[in-house]
Amino acid sequence: MHHPVLIAGASFAGLAAARILGPAALLLDRASLGAGQTSACAAPAALVECAGAGEAILQRHDHLRIAVGEEEVRWPLPEPFCTFDYRAYCRLAFAASGAHFLRASVQRIEEDGRVHTTAGTFPALAVVDARGPRSALAGAARGRRLAFGLETEIPAAPSAGLRFYFLPEVPDGYAWAFPCGPTTRFGVL
Repeated sequence: MHHPVLIAGASFAGLAAARILGPAALLLDRASLGAGQTSACAAPAALVECAGAGEAILQRHDHLRIAVGEEEVRWPLPEPFCTFDYRAYCRLAFAASGAHFLRASVQRIEEDGRVHTTAGTFPALAVVDARGPRSALAGAARGRRLAFGLETEIPAAPSAGLRFYFLPEVPDGYAWAFPCGPTTRFGVL
């Protein structure tokens, strides 16, 4: 089956492109759909619902809590945010797109539009490179300031609000706690 547009990367950007392009798109990713979560997965609830993934929402939040040292401020959000299940989000957003999926990595793109992948070569009129930092197009951004984050999910009683923590003695780092139903996603950067 021929698809005029190939999309490399099946995370947020690739799924958004697939939603717009529908059946004309073939979505490619080296991992299965919904594998490899790389964020705390909090977004405006309306955006998650617009992507067709409202069933992936775990908890809605109407405010942020920002702590700097010992001081904490509660900041009301202009619209509700939510935490969501990444795997479920990807599967639901993909199902709503009408696009096709193939587990494969893009190896190179020829000037004539042929795209070489680990699953074969495909002709394409256009390629959307949505692989983020792994993208060949992201090369210009490499070498800039790097950051390292670590996140885990811990069992915790549900609470409201997305929390950010800044310590004055750590000028370039912060931590977060995003409640998501029966657990909390806790991370540091």
